[in-house]
Amino acid sequence: MSSIGQILRASSAIAFTALVMTGVAAAAPAKAKAPAGDAVAGATIFQGRCSACHGAGAIGTGAAPSLKGVYGRKAGAGSAAAKPFNYSPALKASGLGWDEASLNTFLTGPQKVVPGSRMFLPVANPVERQNVIAYLYTLKP
Repeated sequence: MSSIGQILRASSAIAFTALVMTGVAAAAPAKAKAPAGDAVAGATIFQGRCSACHGAGAIGTGAAPSLKGVYGRKAGAGSAAAKPFNYSPALKASGLGWDEASLNTFLTGPQKVVPGSRMFLPVANPVERQNVIAYLYTLKP
């Protein structure tokens, strides 16, 4: 190997080491792990219980917001994936962010977790609740 080739190779190794040490070349962030539960069963539960008020597409029913893109966003905040909705002041002020844990807690007793929320029906069965959460995860934009 020529001396120029050796210099370039050494320079590349040094540059790569510097990038790794500063975190610039760190691996892409891991994708959030999908929640436990059966999303297909969750879709069936959603269709039977939730869809009277909530939509899963870009437009909700009007009674409640579309849940498209709800997983991962702040409670009471709209989504670019769905039509704007007028959330209750209580939900807007709740400070919740929708992830597996917060959805599980909220769906156990919406009025207990966020008094003044317009959501009033819980998903009492823990298996069904986990399945609904798994389905909501699939609605991410």
